[in-house]
Amino acid sequence: MDMRVMALAEVPQELYMTTAATFLHSSQSRIPLSGLSEFAYQHAMPPRSFLCLTSNGMFTFEKLRPVDELARILIDVQRTTQTEPLERFFEQHGPAETCAMLLLLACGGAAQNTPALTSASAAPQPTRRVV
Repeated sequence: MDMRVMALAEVPQELYMTTAATFLHSSQSRIPLSGLSEFAYQHAMPPRSFLCLTSNGMFTFEKLRPVDELARILIDVQRTTQTEPLERFFEQHGPAETCAMLLLLACGGAAQNTPALTSASAAPQPTRRVV
């Protein structure tokens, strides 16, 4: 199957910004989420969405947030008992960020916005949309 990408665009975050996210901004800006890393607002925003127009149709993709990656790793570790992915995640993101994400998952703050918790064993799949 020959599929060509004709256009790729991010869905503007303003379309799905939560009330909590509108209050998050850096000290240099009053624009919501401006100047902040993904770690600072992943608890208040769903994953970023992208639309991809191909010769076979329109697809949507979601970028996994670090908390989504951690949720998948934890589920995989529980299923397989291999801890190497968790160790790599800890080394990559550091103890403070990893602990903050574990706390977020433990409190359920990311549950409604975490695809990994709803379909942990499924690989990320594009969703076909009919236009």
